Amino acid sequence: MNQLSALQQALQLSDEIITAIQEEDWDRVDVLDVQRSSLMDSYYTATSPVDVELTRELKQKNDEIVSCLQHLQQKIRSEQLTLKQSRKATKAYQSNT
Repeated sequence: MNQLSALQQALQLSDEIITAIQEEDWDRVDVLDVQRSSLMDSYYTATSPVDVELTRELKQKNDEIVSCLQHLQQKIRSEQLTLKQSRKATKAYQSNT
């Protein structure tokens, strides 16, 4: 595999990571991220000059991955707050019965 196709494959894995995040398939996210990181490391340590356009696309994918994770983090925090409020209500109910 040439270095350019390694970066293209890393871009493809980025899309797969986004899908896995949306499906909350964390084992798959972990496996894909390791593969992607390895491809990026090999590309950026062995290639000079780098492909600016593909690097820009990869940065956009990274930003999209971060955005997906931030959205999921907000969703989890919201669910935690709802659970906390439910526990308080349950505890109050139980102490009044």
